[in-house]
Amino acid sequence: MFEPAYWNWLILTGVFMLIEVLTVSFFFLFWGLAALVLVIITFAAPGLDWHWQGAIFAALSLIAILLWRQLARRWQLNRSEERRVGKECR
Repeated sequence: MFEPAYWNWLILTGVFMLIEVLTVSFFFLFWGLAALVLVIITFAAPGLDWHWQGAIFAALSLIAILLWRQLARRWQLNRSEERRVGKECR
C-alpha cells in the first residue's frame, strides 16, 4: 500500500484508536497498541515480510487482550471486596 511499511501500521493505529474513542469498549485499544508496536518494529526493520508483520500483530493483540482480561478480573475482585467493607456478616 504505502512505502515504507510503517505508514500502513500508523494509519491502522489511528483507525483503531478512533474507533476506540467512538465505542469506548477497550477492545480496539489493544489492536491499536499492537499496531503501534508494529510501527516501531517496521520502522526498525523495514524489510520485514508482511506475513511476519501479520503474525506479530496477531500475537501482540492476543497477548494484550489476555493481559487485560487478567487485570480486569483482578480489578473486579478488588472492587467486590470494597463493597463488603463495613457490612455485617450473618
